[in-house]
Amino acid sequence: MSDRKFVRVEQQNERSTTPWMIDLGTVVRMCPDARYVIFEDGAAMCLTEKSTRNLMGELEGLA
Repeated sequence: MSDRKFVRVEQQNERSTTPWMIDLGTVVRMCPDARYVIFEDGAAMCLTEKSTRNLMGELEGLA
């Protein structure tokens, strides 16, 4: 049984948004002011404001 937790977020693109499911265990850094998240494989994305708030809450819940 896996203990991974996935969260739905929306990536902010120039003119639209793209939904993603991300594994919280892969998040290594988050810059909430810039709404930017970086993953363990070096990938990164800019999130919508709402997704940033939701992801922050989820990460704080793990701490």
